[in-house]
Amino acid sequence: GSASCSRNLGIRLAKGEYVVFLDGDDWLDPDALGRIDATLRQYERLDVLLLSALEWSEGDDGVRVLMRRISNFGREDEGRVVSGTEAIILLASRGRRAVNYSCLNVCRADFLRENELLQIPGIQQEDTEWVPRVWLAAKRVAVLDYAFYHYRRRPGSVQTACSPKLLEGLAVALDSLLQLAERPDLPHRVRAFLNDGQFSMLYWYLFHPMYRKRFTNEMRRGVLHRLAGTDEARRRFLSAAKRCSFPKRLAAPLVLFAERTGFFAPARLFFRLLYFPLAHRKKGVKR
Repeated sequence: GSASCSRNLGIRLAKGEYVVFLDGDDWLDPDALGRIDATLRQYERLDVLLLSALEWSEGDDGVRVLMRRISNFGREDEGRVVSGTEAIILLASRGRRAVNYSCLNVCRADFLRENELLQIPGIQQEDTEWVPRVWLAAKRVAVLDYAFYHYRRRPGSVQTACSPKLLEGLAVALDSLLQLAERPDLPHRVRAFLNDGQFSMLYWYLFHPMYRKRFTNEMRRGVLHRLAGTDEARRRFLSAAKRCSFPKRLAAPLVLFAERTGFFAPARLFFRLLYFPLAHRKKGVKR
C-alpha cells in the first residue's frame, strides 16, 4: 500500500480517543505520549492538538545531524482554543507558510471518522492534501510547543528518491486542494493562503533547478495537464493564481503556455532568472 493506506487503517481501527501518527523510520521522544495525554486533559474535547518536530539528516554511515525544528505555531500560541480556519488566518497574518505534515497533528479519532478525513490512498504528497482538510473541518484546535517527533531524512527515502510517483502524487494532491479552495464558505484570506502555498509547491517541484534533471518535461506536462487540462480546470487554475503573490501570478501564463505546447523554455528562464532569485532574496531578508 502506502503511508496513507496505513494511516487510514489506523484511523478506522483506533480504540483510543486520539490518534498519533508515526512513520516507520522516525521516532518519538520517550516522554511524548505522556506529555500529549496530560495536555489533552487540560482541554475539553479538542479536535486537533498541534505540535512540532525535529528534522534529522542521516548519512550512509548512520550519523545523524540535526537540520531544523519544524513547526507551525509556538509558545505564544499555547493556552487558547481556536478553530482550524482561525489557525490558518493566524499563520497568514504572520506571513508564514503552513507545514503540512501528518505527524504534527494529534487528532481525535471520532473527529476524523465522522468527517471522513482519510488520506488519498496510494500517492506520495498525501500530507499536503490531507492537513488543510483536517484544519478546515476542526472546530477546536490547540497548540503544544513541544518537538515530540523526530523526522529522519535519509538517502533512498521516498522524498529524497524523487521518483515519477512524487509528481503523480503532487498532481493529485494539488488538484484536490485547488477544488477545496473554491469552497464559497471560505474567507478570502484563507483561500489566498491555501492557493499561495499550493503554487509554491507546484513551481518548486516543476521548475526549481535542483529538479531539472530528475523529471522530464513530459512528466511536468502531465502534472500541469491534470491541473489545467480542461476549460474548467484552467479557469480554476487562473482564479487561484490571481489570489497568489505577484511573482506567482506573473508566472501563471508561462506555465499554462508550457502545458498547452510542451515548450518549457520561457517558463524555465523566468523561474531561473527571476522567480527563484527573488524568493531566495526574500527569504534571506526575513532572516
